[in-house]
Amino acid sequence: MKTLILYAGKYGATADCAQRLCALLGDAQARDLAREPRPELAGYDAVILGASVYMGRPRKEMVAYAREAQPLLLQRRLGLFLCCIQDISQAVSQQFASAYPRALREHACAQEALGGRVEYRKLGRLDGWVMQLIAGDLRKRTGSDVLDTISQERIERFAAQMRQG
Repeated sequence: MKTLILYAGKYGATADCAQRLCALLGDAQARDLAREPRPELAGYDAVILGASVYMGRPRKEMVAYAREAQPLLLQRRLGLFLCCIQDISQAVSQQFASAYPRALREHACAQEALGGRVEYRKLGRLDGWVMQLIAGDLRKRTGSDVLDTISQERIERFAAQMRQG
């Protein structure tokens, strides 16, 4: 099954998840919606959409694409994922609703929050300040400049759901 993974991220965690999915799915290609032209969906059996979440909101590039491409996406096997640090089911459910129209969520054969990653050295000044407001100084609590909650188990489960016929 030829699969296109379209993602929108900012600091690399979403791209990392997209690449891990590519490796698990085999005949898959990952494209960054924020940096590359929007691809044609012809020739792909399946499409996976992935968005990072910042301050509780999914990337605007993905929100716009999901709405615009909805008719074409409903004609293909579809998977939806989010990359976010927060793992509270109510918040994740709201973030999925913000990122993807209801028809896409209902059509998708796989939906998963794959976790996220914050690398403080990569954050801009404003993002670092906001992260500290939201989560406190995680560096002091964790003893690390990197907070990584990406779940390989969830990535593998997502890929298995996409492969199921």
